[in-house]
Amino acid sequence: MQALLTHIRSAAPGTIAVSGGLDSRLLSHVAKRLGAAMTCLHISGPHLTPDESAAARAWLEDLGLPFQIITVDPLSVSGVAENSPQRCYHCKHHLFTAARRAAQNTTLLDGTNASDHGEYRPGLRALAELGVRSPFAEAGITKDDIHTLARALSLPRPDQPARPCLLTRFPYGVRPTPALLARLGELEDRLTREGWTNFRVRVEEGGGLRLHAHPANTGRPVPEDLPVTFTAAVSGHFDRASGLGKK
Repeated sequence: MQALLTHIRSAAPGTIAVSGGLDSRLLSHVAKRLGAAMTCLHISGPHLTPDESAAARAWLEDLGLPFQIITVDPLSVSGVAENSPQRCYHCKHHLFTAARRAAQNTTLLDGTNASDHGEYRPGLRALAELGVRSPFAEAGITKDDIHTLARALSLPRPDQPARPCLLTRFPYGVRPTPALLARLGELEDRLTREGWTNFRVRVEEGGGLRLHAHPANTGRPVPEDLPVTFTAAVSGHFDRASGLGKK
């Protein structure tokens, strides 16, 4: 914990990119408690569901640190629209270039943790190129450590599962469209409101949608009135980079 505090202090004055996920919520919470000179920034856009952005705004309003919200469309970048295996690099570079401009002359921070470096995460290269600092990763704090810290600090929803951006729901080579991203966001928000946790609604190469859910959801009925036909599948692991479930 002391190493984390040291890294946060050394980054001040800074701007923390807050997605609304557990990592960035915890980072902003620790910075607030530390009294570090930090502001927060949420990057909204079609890559997130409406409820996710609304929850991020609510978190920032309750947190009490100064914050701003910018809207960025990653589909405007050809490397994202083409959906190659380097999609996450192009997307992260575009989003954080906009965040860098909004952060002006402050240090830009994000919630990347040490566990992320053990996965296929092309976006990490973009963060490095843009000089984004990741205090959790710098301090060697893993995803399990983050859950432990969140519980110790009484952070709301300390067991919040990861929910990466909607672009990860597309297999490489299948081009995402604004309309389909909006539909995915609507469906995932609906399922979340109805009690589903740790799941993905994924686009298959043939254009159909498949629901992949953590085994904790086994037996939960898929609402019949949703405007899409689902094939339920159970998977306990998710590949955040490609959007495909690990076997």
